[in-house]
Amino acid sequence: MVPGYDEDYRKIIVSNLNLGTQSKLKTKNSGLSVSPNYTWSEEQIDQISTKLSLNKKQVQRLSNQEIFKTPFPDVMSTAIVMLKGKMVELGLSITDESATAALGILTLEIDTKSEIINNERDKQITGTYLKKLFESVKHNKLFEEILNDLGLNIIQKNRVQKEKVKITQMYVSLRCEIEEKIDISCFSDDMKNKDIIDYLLPIVSSYKPSLNKDLCIALSIDCLCNLMEKS
Repeated sequence: MVPGYDEDYRKIIVSNLNLGTQSKLKTKNSGLSVSPNYTWSEEQIDQISTKLSLNKKQVQRLSNQEIFKTPFPDVMSTAIVMLKGKMVELGLSITDESATAALGILTLEIDTKSEIINNERDKQITGTYLKKLFESVKHNKLFEEILNDLGLNIIQKNRVQKEKVKITQMYVSLRCEIEEKIDISCFSDDMKNKDIIDYLLPIVSSYKPSLNKDLCIALSIDCLCNLMEKS
C-alpha cells in the first residue's frame, strides 16, 4: 500500500484494463465526458482482501481507490489526435501546435480537479470548458503572431506579454469600451499588422492616458484579436 492516511482517496490511472476486470468494476461519473472513473465492486474487494490478507484499515484504503482508464493509449500523438477531433467538433480551427498547447493546459486542469474530493460538480470538465480552453489557446496564438509582427525586441515583447496578463484581471470593461468604437471593416487588406496596431494605439491611449505604452500595445493587440474572432 502507498503510504498516507487511511481515509485518503487515491486515483489509479491506467491506459488499459483487462476486460474481465473492467466488467466487474462499478462505474462512477468522473466529470469527463470522454471516460468514467471506476471503483472496485464488493466482489472484487472481497477477492483482493482475501488474496492479500488485508486488515481492516487496508480494506478501507482499497475501498477509497478509484480507477481512471484514459480514453487513449499512453501516447502523446494519439492524445493530440483526439483533442484535434474535439476541437473540430466544436468548430475551432486547429494546428498540431494549438492541440499540444491545449493538451498541456488540460492535463494541468485534470491534475488540479483530481484533488477535489466528493464534489462532482467542481470536478467536471464540460464541453463548455473545453470550448473556452481551445478558444483561449487560439486567441493566445493570434496575439503572439501579431506581437511578433511589430518589430519589437525580445525585452519589449516580454514586457507586453506581462501587461497582457493584467487585461483579464483589471481592464476587461475598458477593452469592451474600446472594441465598441472600432470598426474592423475600416482595415484594408494591404495594411500590415503593425499598421493596424499603430492605428489602434492612439484610440486605446485616449481612453486612459495614464496607461503605459506596453499596456496600450497589449490592449490594442487583444482588442484586434477579439474583433477578428467575432467577425
